[in-house]
Formats: sequence, structure tokens, C-alpha cells
Amino acid sequence: MALILDGTGCSGKTSMLQKFASERFKVIIGDYAEDCIQYGSFKNKNNDNVLELTYMLFQFGELRPNALHDRGPLSSLAYRMVHDILNGKHTLHEFEVLFTQLPPEIWSVLGQVKTLIVIEQDPTGALERMILRNNGIDIMTEAYVEIQNAVFRLLARYTNAEVITHEKDQPMDEWIQMLQERVKFHLTQ
Repeated sequence: MALILDGTGCSGKTSMLQKFASERFKVIIGDYAEDCIQYGSFKNKNNDNVLELTYMLFQFGELRPNALHDRGPLSSLAYRMVHDILNGKHTLHEFEVLFTQLPPEIWSVLGQVKTLIVIEQDPTGALERMILRNNGIDIMTEAYVEIQNAVFRLLARYTNAEVITHEKDQPMDEWIQMLQERVKFHLTQ
């Protein structure tokens, strides 16, 4: 079964997965920015519903058994929600109301893939790391980080994903070690 590490941007996920890859674990590293480099058409998915759905299908197609994944199909939904909230199209509350009206079977597909969601308690620290990374797709505001946190928490409730929180002032090395231990635990289940 695949194990996906997802959640708020610049919270140590890729760094931790790179350490796993160096230990010969089967790791699939590639998030939206990397996918856009390989398939430029996806760069416009936020403005095109067909591309948005196609990208989610692409992410499902990338899942490999017994592999650790840097993001997964849940990210497509999460970032559509994040951008809709930031652009004033919807509120988090509107999404919460909508989700209660949907049949629960919708969530079973996303819930079948084991997902760990990382949340960042330090929006300022995450923003600083985003600025350093400068991948060309992040919106460089603390509000962007906070909305990601809220959206991923909401989605975790519906998909039964485990939420792991990087606490404010927790050193990154210590955090990545803790995250590695949590991932190893899930790999042995």
C-alpha cells in the first residue's frame, strides 16, 4: 500500500522523504511544481476545471504500492480549496457545509490511501522557508500558510488521515526526525 505525506507547504515533508530515499526506501518525490516542469500544461490547472480533474487523475496514476509519496490526489482538492478561499470564491465554512451534504462514499476513495498530513504551527517560519525555496507557485503570505493548515485539517477529518503538527519553535532537525519515526511506524503496520 502507498503511504502519502501531504499537508502545508514547506513543513519538512520533502526533506524527510529525501532522507528516506537515501536509505533505499521506495520514495516518489514530486509535487505540483515538479509536475509542472515535466508537464507544463498542468501549470494552468487553477483556471481550468478539466485540467484540475486531469491532474488529480494523474496523481492517482502516480501512486505506487509500497512507496512513500510526496503529496497525492488529496492535494489537488486541497489547493483548489485554498485558492478559492484566497480569491474570495468560497469560505472554509462553505466547504464544511458542502462536505456534510455529500455522500460519505465520496471520501472512501481518498481514505483508502494511507495519508499523513503535516500541519505547520509557525506560519512565519513556513513563509520564510517558502521564500527561500521560491518555487514560483506559492503565494508568499502567512494567510496562505494558515489557510493551507485549515483546509488540510478539514480534509483530514473526512479522509481519516492522521495529522502531525510541526510545533512553533521546534527545531527543524528534531521535527524531521520525529516525522521520520512516525512514517516508519506506519510502514510497519
